[in-house]
Amino acid sequence: MFPNGDRDENLVRPESRTGRIVSLASAVFVAAQAGLLIVAGLATLWWSEDLMKFLIHMIGEERTLGAGNVIRTEDGGTLLTNPGGMALWTLPFLFLGVVQLSAAGTLIWLRWCRSSSTGGSTF
Repeated sequence: MFPNGDRDENLVRPESRTGRIVSLASAVFVAAQAGLLIVAGLATLWWSEDLMKFLIHMIGEERTLGAGNVIRTEDGGTLLTNPGGMALWTLPFLFLGVVQLSAAGTLIWLRWCRSSSTGGSTF
């Protein structure tokens, strides 16, 4: 009890207000990172086939799939006839997408565990 009759729990202390602002800013920052990781992971999974084609083109079709599995057409086109090889070149992008999504889940889970253990808001 203070001389003017106020109780200690009714006073707002600057350090507790600053702590709440920092906690809120941290929660927003972590949520934004998790959101961006989710978007990046979904985009990586969605466009994994296009990313695979780009990677094969950059390295070289003959080099990645084998010279016998690449047919050059008269009009300048290319036919790739090794679906197993193309599927193997897609796996790194599928793995990357899953890692990004799991990293987002881990960020959200760790933030939730931290805030629930300190008695703060759930996020």
